[in-house]
Amino acid sequence: ERLESYKDKELQTKIKEIIPQRPPGSTSEVYVKMLLKWFKKEFFSWCNKPKCPTCGQNDKNYQCLDYRAKPNQEENQFLAYRTERYLCNNCNKEVRFARYNKTIKLLETRTGRCSEWSNLFGGILYTCCFKTRLINNFEDHVWNEFYNEEEKRWIHIDSCEEAYDQPLLYEEGWGRIMTYILAFSIDEVKDVTPRYVKNW
Repeated sequence: ERLESYKDKELQTKIKEIIPQRPPGSTSEVYVKMLLKWFKKEFFSWCNKPKCPTCGQNDKNYQCLDYRAKPNQEENQFLAYRTERYLCNNCNKEVRFARYNKTIKLLETRTGRCSEWSNLFGGILYTCCFKTRLINNFEDHVWNEFYNEEEKRWIHIDSCEEAYDQPLLYEEGWGRIMTYILAFSIDEVKDVTPRYVKNW
């Protein structure tokens, strides 16, 4: 559903209005690295807990009420798969953080964790005419790959880390023990674990 949503014409129009233009004659690698830098440094932000919309305080003074609350009607409209509820101890108001799956909503919120980052960045890659897929491991992380037509290969992309073609980042850099890693495209689901581990 996330990948199918990339075909939405309204989403593509809005993405084209905000992304950096591709420099004439630039390679796919150069342009995707430019998009990664812009996305991480200027456009999207990481969210451990949301900022309180009532008093404007940050997330330091929160109490978690429910980590897996049922999304309300408005949140369901944008395919939230769950909602986190917090109590702001500064103003005593409830703060909700819906985990949206509808890509176009993320252009508005401009924040999230790895699933939101990979979801929207995948939409950006698709809008730029790159084949893209979502990569899911079973250790709680999601990222992207895109197909570089010039090099004729799928390339690892992690917008959270501004990482390009660093598939061993999680095993070597993060010290993760990896299990199965699956690539989801519009056409197929593929086991890509060997790319992301040293000793398959």
